[in-house]
Amino acid sequence: MTKEECIRQLSETGRSFGTAISDVSVILSVDGDQIMVSTSTGAIDDCNLPDTGVDLLAHFSLDSWDTVLQVLTGRLPLATAFLDGKIRSNGYLTHIFPVMAMFQRGRPQDAPS
Repeated sequence: MTKEECIRQLSETGRSFGTAISDVSVILSVDGDQIMVSTSTGAIDDCNLPDTGVDLLAHFSLDSWDTVLQVLTGRLPLATAFLDGKIRSNGYLTHIFPVMAMFQRGRPQDAPS
């Protein structure tokens, strides 16, 4: 899957929520290619931020754009992806949860019994 195909599929299923005050924006990258996802606007933007050595945003590196799509849509559990080495974080792992919520409509909200 290409980055453009991933962006297209995410754009079809995503929804924004919250406000600019409660915005969570994250960078998702695969082999140096990056997209930024914002919860307040629902924006999924192609981006190319330089590596300054200072992390201003939550940054997640994934092994493929297919993994990006699977994790965000809930088809691949985040814990499985993390334990299998398919996703790495700069320390802000919890920032991925509101972003995942943008793409997981119709999923049960209650914990399984």
